Amino acid sequence: MTKAQIIQHHQQFMNWVQTLGDLSEPQWRAPISHEKWTVAEVIGHLIPWDEFVLHKRIPYFLTGETLPAAPNPKVVNELGAKDARREDYQVTIRRFLSTRRQLLEEIGQIEAHYWEQEITIGTTTIRLSDYFTELAKHDNHHADQIKAIL
Repeated sequence: MTKAQIIQHHQQFMNWVQTLGDLSEPQWRAPISHEKWTVAEVIGHLIPWDEFVLHKRIPYFLTGETLPAAPNPKVVNELGAKDARREDYQVTIRRFLSTRRQLLEEIGQIEAHYWEQEITIGTTTIRLSDYFTELAKHDNHHADQIKAIL
């Protein structure tokens, strides 16, 4: 995806998450599938990952420095899900939107010549554009799960 497409994705995804504020409490707390997370937990788990990209990826992408190791996904996912389980849906949505806006602003600041630059994460080398494309696919995967139950 191009930088413009990534930006458009984030804007559309944020708009869609805002519409989840119209859900009833039972819908917000409904699992997306048998023995799976609730809508709240799915949205909640995106917040710490956005923070990780903001603070532990983007600054390093632009310097060529070695990227910090990724945290344990189970731990990060559970932290985000746990917060969403205990807080009001409006708080979760607000936190998500705030963090995602920051991420969108940072992506917007990335100069075009970096977009096709290769980055190495662990033993994997990919273009920066592909990294952000994969994150967008992750968003879309979860959006599809949520849309399927609404």
